[in-house]
Amino acid sequence: MRRRIGWKDKTEDGLRREVRVRVHAGQVKWQFLVEGAEKWDYDTPATEADWLRLEGHLADRQQRGQCLEAEMDLVKRRGKPRKG
Repeated sequence: MRRRIGWKDKTEDGLRREVRVRVHAGQVKWQFLVEGAEKWDYDTPATEADWLRLEGHLADRQQRGQCLEAEMDLVKRRGKPRKG
């Protein structure tokens, strides 16, 4: 994928959160910036809701020809390598 995907939402605590995702070379890399934090968090795992939202963004891009089927498959597998 040539472009990053990102969105803003709120945490369960009501804090604003910015999410950035990059799908490249068979990997999905997540970045989170919570309101008040000075640095991006690269270690927190994505929630199921985050994965579903990413699937929605990729489906939109796939309709416009901006996402490969392999990238969508990787996200549906939640970033895990293909077996076999």
